[in-house]
Amino acid sequence: DTSDQRRLERMRRDFVTNISHELRTPLTSIRGFLEAVVDGVARSEKEADEYLRIAIDETDRMRRLAQTLMDLSQIEQGQVLLQRELVHPRRIVMTVLDKLSPQIKEKKLSIHVDLAPHMPKITADPDKMEQVFMNLIDNAVRFSPQGSQVRVVGKLTSDQVLRIEVQDEGPGLDEDEREHIWERFYKVDKSRRLTESGAGLGLAIVKELVELHQGTVGVESELGEGATFFVDFPLAN
Repeated sequence: DTSDQRRLERMRRDFVTNISHELRTPLTSIRGFLEAVVDGVARSEKEADEYLRIAIDETDRMRRLAQTLMDLSQIEQGQVLLQRELVHPRRIVMTVLDKLSPQIKEKKLSIHVDLAPHMPKITADPDKMEQVFMNLIDNAVRFSPQGSQVRVVGKLTSDQVLRIEVQDEGPGLDEDEREHIWERFYKVDKSRRLTESGAGLGLAIVKELVELHQGTVGVESELGEGATFFVDFPLAN
């Protein structure tokens, strides 16, 4: 089918273009700061150390991008083996919040968690679920205004499905953004966002991992009214 061939070729070109773009910025930054140190442009040892710290941060950014691409590739090729066990979502969410506590404190955010201890457990891979909620909650923290609230709420939508929502008070999403938000490398309009960090892969891997657990993902949002990302999991028998 020539239409399928053209679509695949376009996807390959877009992939190469996006990867090149995501790598070019940190590589340019690293080269610039390292040259400043080598050429003695830094005016003090403290300034030189700061340049090196930024170079290390940019290196970590590229490492995370490479790891995320590898994770996506392994999922698509069926190479990810889930280590399933009975887990309580609250334990995973609290672990994620603890790891994100420096960012939460820096923005003076109020965190509200409504995941009761008696809430049903799910059968899932704890590490993969931590990856899911790390992406969702990190997004909520990054896109939340200073001093606002982030909520993580769990509820039963039926006898067999547990829904966990991550709600923020950020700029929200318009209809077009809601349709494309789960695509690889898709980034919302940066002119309205509070940060330009990220490669646009976090939500793509969230979707892949949730569906690997036979769950579903979605988002409810209006422009200027925050966003609610939700994950529906089948309950453990």
